[in-house]
Amino acid sequence: MTPNADPLAALTGQEHAVSRLNAIAHDPPQSIVIEGGDADSRVALALYWAMRLNCASGDIPCGQCPACKQIADFAFNDLLFFDGREGLIKVQPSGTCEEPGDSPLMATASGSPSFPKPRCS
Repeated sequence: MTPNADPLAALTGQEHAVSRLNAIAHDPPQSIVIEGGDADSRVALALYWAMRLNCASGDIPCGQCPACKQIADFAFNDLLFFDGREGLIKVQPSGTCEEPGDSPLMATASGSPSFPKPRCS
């Protein structure tokens, strides 16, 4: 999905998922998991859900109010968007240690810099 594209354009063919989201919007759960389809469809459903819950119209997202526009631009303060496609989120393998040189310098009481001890998971 390109940044300036209509974020809801990928909802075509997702009418069943949209109707399910609309059905639970009156009492939304704390979190939902969106599975299936392609990445653009999942992103569109997630953005639709955020707009549905925050739109000034109070119903189906208008796409024109400040909240809808900010959500579409991924700039809404309460929107945390994690793109988990392969290679975009870095995970340190379990059982490895950070080398002291990988951590930021720390100042000691005397003012001289020091490296923190290695951290192991």
